[in-house]
Amino acid sequence: MENQTIGNLDIRAVENGLSLQISRMYSILENGEEVSFETIKDQITHTYHKVELNEKLIKWYIEKSPKSEIPLTNIVIAVGRAPISVGSHILNFSHEHFSADDLVFWDFVKIFFNNINENDLNQKLPFPLYYVKKGEIIATQKNATSEIAGKELNGDIIPVDRNKQKRYFAGDNVYFEESEKTYIATCSGYVYMNNNKICIQQPFFVSKDRLTLYFMNFERLPFQHLTKIDISTYILKNKIDMKLVNKEMNLMIPPGEPIALVLGKQPEESIDSSIEILVETEMKQSPIDENGRVDYREINQFPSVSKDELLARKKMPIRGKDGVDIYGNSIAPRTPKDIMLKNGYHTYTKLKDDILSIYSSDDGRIEYKNGILSVFDQLQISGDIDYSSGNINTKVNVHINGSVRTGFSIKTEKSVFIKGTVEDNCVIEAGGDLVVNGGIAGQMNNITVQGNMSVKFIEGGNVFVKGHLTVHRFLMGVKIHCQDTISVMGAGINLNEKGAIIDCEIYLKGLLYCPTIGNDVGQETYIHFGYDKVLNGKIKNLEEAIHKNKQSVDELSNKLGIDITQPNIHGVIKEFTRDRKDQVIAAIQQKNKFDKQYKMISEILEKEMEKKKENLTKSAIFVTNKVFPPLNLECDNTKKIIDSLQPPSKYFYNYETKWIERDRFLNEIK
Repeated sequence: MENQTIGNLDIRAVENGLSLQISRMYSILENGEEVSFETIKDQITHTYHKVELNEKLIKWYIEKSPKSEIPLTNIVIAVGRAPISVGSHILNFSHEHFSADDLVFWDFVKIFFNNINENDLNQKLPFPLYYVKKGEIIATQKNATSEIAGKELNGDIIPVDRNKQKRYFAGDNVYFEESEKTYIATCSGYVYMNNNKICIQQPFFVSKDRLTLYFMNFERLPFQHLTKIDISTYILKNKIDMKLVNKEMNLMIPPGEPIALVLGKQPEESIDSSIEILVETEMKQSPIDENGRVDYREINQFPSVSKDELLARKKMPIRGKDGVDIYGNSIAPRTPKDIMLKNGYHTYTKLKDDILSIYSSDDGRIEYKNGILSVFDQLQISGDIDYSSGNINTKVNVHINGSVRTGFSIKTEKSVFIKGTVEDNCVIEAGGDLVVNGGIAGQMNNITVQGNMSVKFIEGGNVFVKGHLTVHRFLMGVKIHCQDTISVMGAGINLNEKGAIIDCEIYLKGLLYCPTIGNDVGQETYIHFGYDKVLNGKIKNLEEAIHKNKQSVDELSNKLGIDITQPNIHGVIKEFTRDRKDQVIAAIQQKNKFDKQYKMISEILEKEMEKKKENLTKSAIFVTNKVFPPLNLECDNTKKIIDSLQPPSKYFYNYETKWIERDRFLNEIK
């Protein structure tokens, strides 16, 4: 990720006006503009009219700076002519293209090699580099016999300081031959100068992951190919594994792309674990086709398993083979992800060929929760829930052969099966599914089901179902919150013929299937479909946060008496006093923080609104026989009153028009 830095452009002359430097390369100026060649040139030419700038070089620095791990500082972009006193060293390089006085070039080479990374290896440089082979003469040195005055950037003469003599020395990978006054390369590579030292940067680069040794194949003068002797010398000296040398490398190619000399081996990819559950672990609902037909034979109340039945398989995680870097060191592979699958109560395991199999050790009710497969015995109540049994509060499945009498409660973390009925003023809280073979009748009943629910009929009370609600006869005078689908079975138009919803208040997230809604005596039903209370709450909170965010930005503008959101704000404040400008800049910085918050909240809100849209477009009401008025429908704050007798119908929310609309239900249930 690029390191965007902000600051003023500071260009100064140093060394008594001999050198022009950018003290620190910023990406963005304080006025918000990006640094460009033109901005640098404009600032310089006000003072130094005769300075010639290398546009290609400066643009390279501008592009390189944000990508560097450390800031680029003290960048030399122009130099005058240094004075030379008697006895000073004078260098003549073996290649006439290069000069010891070209500090712009040497500073560029130093900065480039100090900040080089793998992405720079195929970068086009603004200059060709000076390349020498091992044993070649880099430069010849002699002493000045006369004084030569220097010249500042602005053209002024720099007098010679007779007490100051220029000296050069041998640096890294360079040897000075005293008798011949020559600098000789002790290895092949690119020449650079740093603090009057002549050095060689070896043309090799090790990738950050230590898996590749590259030859830095830059444009160079004179153009010479790398030799296998150069490679083997470097490999042996740096203890690189010779067995990993790239046998397919081609050294005889023009400059441009780097050449991979040594290749390590990536570790093999590890294989994550996976699981396969082979049995039903949830109550299977009655399947409903697109025409609302139900196959009653497929209804499964409580999933159960037999002794020694295979429940699940788990492929165990497999760790990949180690890799190796170019130095022969092992590289560990990624630790494979292990999906938890454990055997719980009444189960046992077998492991063969990295596959873990889980079996049931007894007959019972299957449960898969938090990665644990268990088979539970049920709590069996042979009669009713009454004074003889008391209230039930347990963690296991509950099977009641009788009924739940008035005023009693059942609370369990698992599922409940009731063979009889549920009378008035009862409380049932099921962490799993609820099946009632009879009906539920009573205005004071409170039913909460975290799974699916199946019942003969419900008359009165309050019901919450997180999953699917299946009713085999009718719903009457009941308030229902269902976060999935409601299916009322039957084909008639009154209670005796089954399949009716009468005088109910229903909040529904998904679909509703019912033969008849209402009756011929005008009892009213209210249905709010596409309803998701939790999601609506999230959206409301996000919208309030966005509103507060906008208010905060407006307050900043009002406080300063200036619109800080206008695009040309930096131009507007150019003439402000320093204190006033600082206040506005601080406000803009605070606004930018609010903008980031706004963007983040807006993205979250957009995702939540997509969820809401999906809920609204999927939710619908299917009436397969007849609708008696009045029927009050509501979806996303849109209301519709059905005040006349309707044939088989589908009611749905049109997201484009924001209306509740009706289609004729053409495929009537016969």
